[in-house]
Amino acid sequence: MIRPATRADIPDIVDLGVRHIGESHYAAFITPDRASMAALARWLVDAPCGLLLIDERAGATQGYIGVAITGHPYSGQPVMSELFWYVDRQARGTGLQLLRAAEDWARDMGAVHSIMIAPDSRVSQLYQRLGYARLEEQFIKPL
Repeated sequence: MIRPATRADIPDIVDLGVRHIGESHYAAFITPDRASMAALARWLVDAPCGLLLIDERAGATQGYIGVAITGHPYSGQPVMSELFWYVDRQARGTGLQLLRAAEDWARDMGAVHSIMIAPDSRVSQLYQRLGYARLEEQFIKPL
């Protein structure tokens, strides 16, 4: 079941987020900080311009998407920006439901674009199949 997260869901969301980082290439660059993750989740739950949706099955959080509506830095137009999106391997198939629900919410909030992050070519190809166009690439470097 896809639904908006509540503050009571945050510990499970943080646990799933730590697992997400640990099983991805992000682990080479990002050390999960539970307090920071929980603070962001609380903000998304509470802020009118934030949304945190979860995929809950049998009482367990199987996936999530966190997005925020902001003014685009150049145009000022409202855009939906993905902060994170993950679905447990065993729950694949609901990721698109999470994304579509977030897009619907953003559209209702007046957003004119959705900006998503593609961590690899497979996800990039998925976005292109869904009608997204490549805008830029993101890079990271330790300092």
